[in-house]
Amino acid sequence: MTGLVMVAVASITGIFLWRQQQTFQSELEQQANILLNTLAVTIRDPLYIIDVDFLEEIVQQLGDDDVLVAGRIYDKDGRLVADIEDSELSYSTKPDPFGQMLLENDQTVFQWKSDQLLAGKSVSVGRQKIGALNVGLSITPLNKKMADMRDRGILVALAAAGAGTLISLLFSRSITEPLQQMKAATQRIADGDLDYEIEIKTKDELAVLANSFNRMTSQLREVIESLEAQTQDLQQSERKNTALLNAIPDLMFQFSSDGTCVDFKRGRGQTIIILHNGDFVEKQTNIYDLLPEEIARRFLYYVDRTLETDELQIFEYAWFINRVRRYFEARLVVSAHDQVLAIVRDITEGKLAQVELQTAKEAAEAASQAKTAF
Repeated sequence: MTGLVMVAVASITGIFLWRQQQTFQSELEQQANILLNTLAVTIRDPLYIIDVDFLEEIVQQLGDDDVLVAGRIYDKDGRLVADIEDSELSYSTKPDPFGQMLLENDQTVFQWKSDQLLAGKSVSVGRQKIGALNVGLSITPLNKKMADMRDRGILVALAAAGAGTLISLLFSRSITEPLQQMKAATQRIADGDLDYEIEIKTKDELAVLANSFNRMTSQLREVIESLEAQTQDLQQSERKNTALLNAIPDLMFQFSSDGTCVDFKRGRGQTIIILHNGDFVEKQTNIYDLLPEEIARRFLYYVDRTLETDELQIFEYAWFINRVRRYFEARLVVSAHDQVLAIVRDITEGKLAQVELQTAKEAAEAASQAKTAF
């Protein structure tokens, strides 16, 4: 009986500590991944135009706020652009091996070191990788949590094992049935049933052991509830980041050279109405099925021109929708081999404001001329 109790307690304690370590590591990786996704959105435009001053200011601010212990930003060739450890860093001319490795991976890369978790990923615009970044999070809080959990687990395990040993030495046959009940309880706890509590019907040493197990399960429940609350906070933060991306109103299309839509992102607000006949876009749909023939021809012209020149192409077009003239601006860039990314924005309000401004200007000039003639 003594051996069974001690083995059960040691097993539960070991499993608990192992699970907590895995949970804490997973939590830190989730925090790093959320931070990477947020930074990737923040630095995407500055990294695309290599705004070194802005990028250095970002990483230095995170370092000053003790959010990161390490942080680097690389360009599309893997060259170091900004480093949290060197505020005076000039633009690097040689590719960094770690930056090149991040650019070659499509997933987030995690590296556990003795004093930090290093996480990195590539930064893309559409399907074009424009650079990479990595961050380093201190694992000191994680180590402290694990040390606290280990101490608490050892204390609970020693108390439970000591109480079980004492009871086993003092009683034999008279406590066989209660010990069987406790054995079943430890098995249920080891299987993860932390809501189970031992019913205490006596006031002897057996009650002490039962209380020890109940306190242990209560502490485990509190820890798990705390972890679940932290997980919910992380999920809420991730949902906020996702909502921020979805709030971008522009429509985005990925066209091949023959005008086939291979991918798309729906916009919000009035930009949705540029979809052909109000239908939703589907992949592998030809541009002539999305837009009127005249506008579709213009799109194909600029698709060809973008692929030929490898330069940004911008053009505007008007479209009568529900008998109302609306104006749109399309920006086309090369996003992959033989593919173009088109970003379409509704600029009707701006156009109408320009027309009103021009009309007012002409009216003022005409009034001035009339006054001069008079």
